[in-house]
Amino acid sequence: MHKIGRLGLEVPSDFVADEATLSFVTRQEPKGPRRSILAHCKQAPPGSSLVKLAGDALSELTQSVRGITDVSQAEIQFDDGKIGIMLVYNYPARKQEVLRQYYAMRLDGDQVTTLTLSAMLGELDDAAAQGFLKTIGSLKAT
Repeated sequence: MHKIGRLGLEVPSDFVADEATLSFVTRQEPKGPRRSILAHCKQAPPGSSLVKLAGDALSELTQSVRGITDVSQAEIQFDDGKIGIMLVYNYPARKQEVLRQYYAMRLDGDQVTTLTLSAMLGELDDAAAQGFLKTIGSLKAT
């Protein structure tokens, strides 16, 4: 039985998981900050390197996200010692608000996993930003 949220799905035994996406959001409290995490894993193209995958992601982001600013890229070490790449950037959201996203990526064999953590920049204090980095770092092979 494979769980999909609160549901279960019986998958025939000759099927294997190809791609998975999980989305998490904070509970919406009155006037509370809205934050989200999107985790996505899939098979990487044959011969992929982390540097190439990150470069492709950065190129796609800068071409497709209107108003993207303050883009930075750095290596990140996950709690299990694996090295990944993280992109951090801002872009206009709704009205006069700016969204900050942390986009982390790791490559494990032929599987690439990305985490996208988002928050309104004006609601993102140092403690929340450190919490995002801790969450990103907790991604590990099992």
